[in-house]
Amino acid sequence: MLVLGMMSGTSADGIDVALARISGAPPKLNGTLLGHTSLKFPSALRKEILRVAEQHPITAGTLSQLNFAWVKPLPTPPSPLGANFVFHQGASR
Repeated sequence: MLVLGMMSGTSADGIDVALARISGAPPKLNGTLLGHTSLKFPSALRKEILRVAEQHPITAGTLSQLNFAWVKPLPTPPSPLGANFVFHQGASR
């Protein structure tokens, strides 16, 4: 089984990503790290994430778009993992 782990710490300065292959069964699991990378958030995005963490008011739509905002500035998928992202924005009302 392939497992992709993603994490951003409380500093909200970026995201760490790791890809691992897990095999076996408990209690004899085997894990192999296949790749990892770190991506820094643009300062404006970090500021917005920290505003949300401090419980400043935000609309549901703006909060949802924060999930994808960090992807837009990437010129190419990060190496060595590669990435595919899909962004969907519903119709305005």
